[in-house]
Amino acid sequence: MLEVQSQDLLRRPLAQIEPPNVLDLIALHELPESPKALKNALAAFVQRVSGEIVDIPGGKPWLDFLEEFAVINGKHVPETFRACIAREAERGEARAPERTRAVVAHWALEEPLPFLLGAANTRFVTVHHPPPASSPNASSPRERAPRAERAAAAPKPKAATTDDSERRQWITDMVLERVAEAPEAGLSEPVLLAGVKHRAKDLFPTLVPADVLSVLRELKAAGRIRGSAGRWASIRRW
Repeated sequence: MLEVQSQDLLRRPLAQIEPPNVLDLIALHELPESPKALKNALAAFVQRVSGEIVDIPGGKPWLDFLEEFAVINGKHVPETFRACIAREAERGEARAPERTRAVVAHWALEEPLPFLLGAANTRFVTVHHPPPASSPNASSPRERAPRAERAAAAPKPKAATTDDSERRQWITDMVLERVAEAPEAGLSEPVLLAGVKHRAKDLFPTLVPADVLSVLRELKAAGRIRGSAGRWASIRRW
């Protein structure tokens, strides 16, 4: 069951995983007795997450990220993650070194607990997948309705509203701001998506990654930004 619960999380970018689950996966990676079937995936996950943390822009995006983990009791923060954040404190003022060191010091008040294997101790949220189309439980009364009836009931495409236009313009402005602040190597797509979504949580709470990706493609086609190998940057950088 542990493998089933964790495999889905291991494939997700940092921005799509709840902070406690991120820490659980890193703690599981540190455990010598971690399942053999997960060892390589866990190692790759830790390496990828470390890279995504490095890619987080300085200033408010960094502080927003840091505060999500600062509230977690130190006993649930593994050494690998502590060391990763401690290194960021040495990268200059953009990483708010005083606050970053204070968070690491707060965690240091508690010894990290090892990840406990066993069904009773597993902390991951089970991922429920929909049944396959061939499953007898997969169909609903709507799906069993005649084709003509389903076609008649299908909703018509919704016309763009003023709110949609405002949201798209807001995403455009935010993307351009983020890539302008990105390091020379550009900004990784998961980090960019996470930053925009975080800033939108009060103004546009229903915003989803697909909204941002649509704007990214439009800006790239217009020659206003460039994208390559999962990274995005201002047109002047590459």
